[in-house]
Amino acid sequence: MDYKELFTKLYSDKCFHNFCNMVDQLKREENKIELPCDTALLLITANVDYIKGNENIDAIHMLVKNYLNPNGRSISKNTPFYDYFVIANIILIAMDNKKYFEDDKFIQLPLDFTVSANSICKFDTCSCGYKPKIIFSSFINSLTGKAMCKKCGLSVKKMFVHETSFFDKSDNGEIYENLEEGIKKLADSWNKEVAKGESILHRTMRELLSYDAEVCVDPILYDLHQKLYSYMVDNNIYKKPNYWNERGYWETATDKMMECGEAVKLVEYYLWENMPNRIAD
Repeated sequence: MDYKELFTKLYSDKCFHNFCNMVDQLKREENKIELPCDTALLLITANVDYIKGNENIDAIHMLVKNYLNPNGRSISKNTPFYDYFVIANIILIAMDNKKYFEDDKFIQLPLDFTVSANSICKFDTCSCGYKPKIIFSSFINSLTGKAMCKKCGLSVKKMFVHETSFFDKSDNGEIYENLEEGIKKLADSWNKEVAKGESILHRTMRELLSYDAEVCVDPILYDLHQKLYSYMVDNNIYKKPNYWNERGYWETATDKMMECGEAVKLVEYYLWENMPNRIAD
C-alpha cells in the first residue's frame, strides 16, 4: 500500500476536507461505520470520487472506523478527523521508511520532512551556520517531530500524538496535533533555542548533567553524566536538586560547572572523541 501517494492526493483536497467534516458529524452524533462500502459512499457524497480500488478505500476506511469505533485508547473528542487522518498517515509513511539488509533484517530510518516543514514556516539558521533538518520518527502509534543541526547537534522535539491533560476529566483520549500548527510550535521552540546563542560546550555540559532526567539508553552518556554529577555534588559546586526537573536548576548548575576546569576537560574530551565536527570552526 502506497500511503504516501494517497496522502499526497488528499492532503490539500477541499472535497476531502468536506468528507472529514462529515466524519466529524458522525462522531458528534455517536454513529459508527462498519463496512468499507459505507466509507466509499461517504467519499462519493463528498465528491472524492477519484479514489479507486479496494486497497485505497480500505486504507481510508480503516482510519474512519478506528476514529468512530476506537480499539484500545480512544481518540480525543477535540481531535478533528482531518488532523487524525494526516498524523496517522505520516505514522504509516514513517513506519514504511526502512532500509533492508540480508535475511530480511531492516532498520527504520527517520522520515525527512525538511522541505515540507520549511514551506509551512521559517526555521532559523543554527548559530553554527547550518540549516536544521526536520525529521519524523514513529514508534507504534506515536509520532515525534525533531529539528536538529547535523553539525553541532542542537535539537528540539515535539510530540504530535500525546495524551490529554491529566486534569481534564471530560476527555481521556489521545490528541493528534494539527500538522501545520505542530510544525509551527516546533519551529518556535527551535528558534528560541537558536536565539539563546548557547555555545556547543555549554549546551553539551547541560545535556550531560541533566541526562538522567530523560530515559537513559546510552551507556557512554550515562557514565559521563554520573561522573559530572558526582563531581558537582562531592565538591560542593552546587546543591542537589529538590526534584529532578526543578525549574532553572540545570542552567544554574551548568554555569557553575563551566567554571571548573576539570569538569570542562571531561566534556571537551567527550566532544573530541565522539563528535569531532562539533568543535570544528
